[in-house]
Amino acid sequence: MDEFEPRISVYCCLWCSFPVAGLSGDIQTMYSPNIRTNVLSCLGKVEVADLLKALEEGNDGVFLIGCQEDKCQNENGSMRARQRAEYVKRLMDEMGISKERIAVYSLPASEMAKSKTIIEEIRERTKKLGPI
Repeated sequence: MDEFEPRISVYCCLWCSFPVAGLSGDIQTMYSPNIRTNVLSCLGKVEVADLLKALEEGNDGVFLIGCQEDKCQNENGSMRARQRAEYVKRLMDEMGISKERIAVYSLPASEMAKSKTIIEEIRERTKKLGPI
């Protein structure tokens, strides 16, 4: 039997997390092909429906990586994304789905070295949870 490899959807902010996630190169050579990225002009553009749809489409985890809230290029985008993710966590809890399958990470663009560590942490965290 093959070892479980989670399907993960990662939403990234163009301003901070796009370079942090190391997406300027070929992502498939850096990360598992089961990790799909969605680059947005601002993490605040992520809607509740986007997060729920990602889970409905079979992703085992959904993660958001954006600017630090006090350094967001669009003022409150990271805060709005965090609030929407918290709302989805409450819905997931009501449905009996582990709310650990969704999380928001805030990183300054100056910490690119952490990108591989964060993506690997996301993968391992979701792997431990098993299939959705």
